[in-house]
Amino acid sequence: MNVYRFEDRSGEVYVEYKVDSITKDFTNFTVYEVVGASDAEIRAGVDFRQLKYSLKDFQDFATDNNLRLSFVDFNAQTTEIIQDWDLDSSESISLVG
Repeated sequence: MNVYRFEDRSGEVYVEYKVDSITKDFTNFTVYEVVGASDAEIRAGVDFRQLKYSLKDFQDFATDNNLRLSFVDFNAQTTEIIQDWDLDSSESISLVG
């Protein structure tokens, strides 16, 4: 199981979607667990209930709400930033660890 992670600059929003997606490029996936969404909604006013489960929707949601979207691959032990605060949606950054 891997994770799509949303976070804002302040740290108030830190929400993880545990998914069956093998790579960050899967367009559709099943979400098994959502961690932190209620807290983010309360603290920062971001409504995660409207989010549909597809990569495009995740990217659009991150852009619309000024959030970083990362994909955490637990098998490869890597994190890749898919959408960042200051990046165009076509750019990405890979982080090891």
